[in-house]
Amino acid sequence: MKKFIITRLGLETVAKDGNGVHQEEDLDYAFKVIENMLDFTYPSIRNQTNKKDLVWCFYTGARFQEHHKKLISEVAEDIEVRFIRDIEFSSKTKPWELCSEFTMIRLDADDYMHPELLDMVEKETMKHYNGKNIVICGPQKGYKLFPNGKLAECEYPKIALGLSITSSCGAHAFHDHTKLRECYENKGEVIEVPLETDKRLYIYNRSVLSHSFDPIDYKRAAFLENTDDILSEFGALETPFIKRLKNEQDKFSSKEYWEDRYRSGRNSGSGSYGRLAAFKLGVLNDFIGENGISSLLDFGCGDGNIAKDIIVDSYVGYDVSAKAVEMCKELYAKDDKKFTNNLPNENADLCISFDVIFHLIEDGIYHEYIKNLFKHSDKYVIIYSSNVEHEGSYIHFMNRSFIGDVDLNKWELIKMVKNKYPLLDDPENESVSDFYIFKKRVVK
Repeated sequence: MKKFIITRLGLETVAKDGNGVHQEEDLDYAFKVIENMLDFTYPSIRNQTNKKDLVWCFYTGARFQEHHKKLISEVAEDIEVRFIRDIEFSSKTKPWELCSEFTMIRLDADDYMHPELLDMVEKETMKHYNGKNIVICGPQKGYKLFPNGKLAECEYPKIALGLSITSSCGAHAFHDHTKLRECYENKGEVIEVPLETDKRLYIYNRSVLSHSFDPIDYKRAAFLENTDDILSEFGALETPFIKRLKNEQDKFSSKEYWEDRYRSGRNSGSGSYGRLAAFKLGVLNDFIGENGISSLLDFGCGDGNIAKDIIVDSYVGYDVSAKAVEMCKELYAKDDKKFTNNLPNENADLCISFDVIFHLIEDGIYHEYIKNLFKHSDKYVIIYSSNVEHEGSYIHFMNRSFIGDVDLNKWELIKMVKNKYPLLDDPENESVSDFYIFKKRVVK
């Protein structure tokens, strides 16, 4: 039986943000999607154990150009490819319409199939296909590949994603997989067959490819320690896309990231503004007043927005970004507050670390930071951060269980203040961080 893999290209404009709003126009967006598809999705088709009678069909929109067609045809030269424009869909004869029976497999430009998946789908489908009915089959679980190169498990409550349709009565709804049953019920008996396998994964990152996502997942994902083993089993570890992703991770520098971020005109992030900033300042200023704090070192002052409302006699802001310090010096040119991108020589009554620890990706830099943070305090240290041991999925974010790295023989955790706005579903106004307040133990 002929098998048609259907991939949609060039139908959308540019990537959407977390609220489903299209971002700024990107003329190269379609090319980027196709490049990643050829470096990721195509190898999964090429590696299938069952490629007999396989045709890769592209349903294309206005953003798909002739040179894109040429690129795909040249790279995927070992697979039969066909192209169907969306405006011609209703009038032009489709390749599957020339077949008496066929199986159609939807595969998005960010999907990856285990080498055995097509064979499994075909075998399971044929158990239920009688030549007259319509069998819809697909895996109900798999993996999401996050921008940090890690996998997390996921489920598909509907068979729609990663589906196949086996039929002898035409297929006109392959691009509208949310309404499959509705579209096919008037054509004959419809049987839905869940495929009990996890042999499918997809890229979960709209900044790279056009795929919907929930921004909360970036902070909550339970990443798998055996990610590389799974990618290897899928045959994905050696794909150009994964190699590129791994290389970006290996080269990452938290210092360079923040320097580039500030030089591009961006700020320290949502945690330094709005109600989250007000919450942090309320806790901090109350502590300063109640404990007679006269001097403070801010380890990670960022763009300085928080500093303006800290009430203390002596304030020194330290940041590894030269641009951030330059911005702060300009902002506080007529103020007594001081800023430096060199490690301070002096100590203070209180050292603070607000939303910094989970941005220290490199282990060596993280441990040196913790050592210096406590070394420069004479009395207290306040850390505002998450305290869990799993990675985040932004390249510049990684949760750490930092308390285990504090010398509790010298320091006592005297108080914890839970966040007034814990992260639920609004990452711009909610946070994973809580307050951890340490007091230096008195040496007898």
